[in-house]
Amino acid sequence: MFLLKHIQHYIAHITIGFCLFAALLFSSPPAYAWQEASSDHFLIYAKHSEKRILRFAKRLERYHAAMMYFYGFNPEPPSPSNRLTIYVAKSEAEVRTLYGKNSRYVQGFYLPGAGDSLTVIAPLRSNGGKLSSSEQVLLHEYAHHIMWNFSQRSYPRWVTEGFAEFFSSARFEKNGDIGLGLPAYHRGYELEASKNVPIELLLDSELYFKNKGKQYDNFYGRSWLLFHYLQFSEQRKQQLNQYLRLIIDGTSEIDAAKQVFGDLEQLDAELDDYRERKQLRYMPIKAETLSVGEVTVRKLSKGEAAVLPIQTKLTVGFYGDQAEEQKASAMAKLQKLVQKYPEEAKVFEALSQLQLQREQYADAIAAAEQAIKLDAQSVTAQLHKANAMASQAQQNEVSSTQVWGDIRREFIKANKIEHDHPVPLTRFYESYLYQNSQPTDNAIASVKRALELAPYDPRIRILVAHQYLENKQFQDAIATLKPLAHSPHQNSQTRRARKLMQEVIEAIAFIDQLPAEEG
Repeated sequence: MFLLKHIQHYIAHITIGFCLFAALLFSSPPAYAWQEASSDHFLIYAKHSEKRILRFAKRLERYHAAMMYFYGFNPEPPSPSNRLTIYVAKSEAEVRTLYGKNSRYVQGFYLPGAGDSLTVIAPLRSNGGKLSSSEQVLLHEYAHHIMWNFSQRSYPRWVTEGFAEFFSSARFEKNGDIGLGLPAYHRGYELEASKNVPIELLLDSELYFKNKGKQYDNFYGRSWLLFHYLQFSEQRKQQLNQYLRLIIDGTSEIDAAKQVFGDLEQLDAELDDYRERKQLRYMPIKAETLSVGEVTVRKLSKGEAAVLPIQTKLTVGFYGDQAEEQKASAMAKLQKLVQKYPEEAKVFEALSQLQLQREQYADAIAAAEQAIKLDAQSVTAQLHKANAMASQAQQNEVSSTQVWGDIRREFIKANKIEHDHPVPLTRFYESYLYQNSQPTDNAIASVKRALELAPYDPRIRILVAHQYLENKQFQDAIATLKPLAHSPHQNSQTRRARKLMQEVIEAIAFIDQLPAEEG
């Protein structure tokens, strides 16, 4: 079997908490200064050579461009704050410290969020010229990120995972060419030795979750196999598109599968035969067809470099029994940095953010205003100021129209600095909720626009769903919740979405049973 021949290369993926990333291309000699690589879709921080971080950023941009080419997309780049930030830690120990509790095996992780999507990875040496398993995990999760960005539809779990696995098995040629959809050698052992997922469970997300045990199964491998087969099979050409159209139109997952794929036992047998093939097709993409924008690299100032690890931890957040102790430690470090780098806006941005998290709102406002004095175009500082003002008003139970009007003007200032930043749009809408006031049409339009800009952010998605419920637009609420409820990475937010969606469905059923009003 073609996959089994490569078992010696397999390194199992570890998934803990959110989405797990292992180390990529970086070793991290202490002689290098912190560098920032900025491109259309990524912002990368690494303590490495300019040449290497530049090469890595261009490689990621080519991967993004290859995915866009594959599906015929040509979107505009995201706003600067809505790019994916990649932080290359100094060591695996730093990764675990940043992650927090239950981090024993964590070598990296991914946190999606509007305006601050973050990947933290550990600096290990490259795995030669081949695509390492750690890179495959990164590419897998970025494929999820792309699917969220370009489709707010709800797809079956096997499709989302098969899609991500299909693109994570990429090959980067020296001449700039990229191959997509190569055999998933890293899933070979899983396909051979793990518990088999019957075809009905593979094709029915709800049934799979109900029957999933604690034993590791071949769901990921089988999802890749089916997705790959449908992409390249001549006899089943266009079946995947037909199947997805039925799903979008409201047909259940299993009924759509039966209508399009026919006899599911026959499909299962075809997959077994496909797995045994000695060679599988893939899609080669020429370098000249890939449009990649400019990548710039700059050395961070001493103040920026000093505050960067603290800023990263602030983005990740403080959790567990030691959270307050960690905040106090971070505050002590920031107070020293403020004294050492009084002209560095980034230091005051971090100080403002930490004061916000400590609920010291007056101090947060003061620090944000100092950052704005140093950098009038700092959308981050402007947001910290507006957020602190809103939190302070909530804390003091202020309902004054004038006060909340002033707060909204601060969010508008942030929006003017960066029009397509999703957070000012969201917070402008939320200000009405915090005031216990009815959101205006403009505020509702703002939060819906924020969801368009950051469809992967669960918090914004739930806000929009609740607004649809307020307007009694039940089907729109369900459609908004479905992508989160069926997310491949189940957590408290996805469970909340599933529960809310079920409540909406039950409410619709109850309303349908009510007798029609006379007259």
